Amino acid sequence: MTRFSPTFARGTGCPRRRGSRCALALSLKDHRAVEKLFSAFEKTSDDDLGAKGTLAKQACEELSIHTMIEEELLYPVFPRSIDG
Repeated sequence: MTRFSPTFARGTGCPRRRGSRCALALSLKDHRAVEKLFSAFEKTSDDDLGAKGTLAKQACEELSIHTMIEEELLYPVFPRSIDG
């Protein structure tokens, strides 16, 4: 999955002035990706511990990265967005 970086917004056509919108779009995209992993986990047989373990590991990695992105890039812009 593509991750946000200082140059990501420029590389995807998101103007710098819309960086917070790009971060929000990526955050929502991450939410959908993790939801898909959870869904796949639920559909996987309880006997298939290897597959469940792989899905759980992927979800944990995605959530860890997602949390860092939100805390470092998205949350800091909220006060500026709300204030104007």
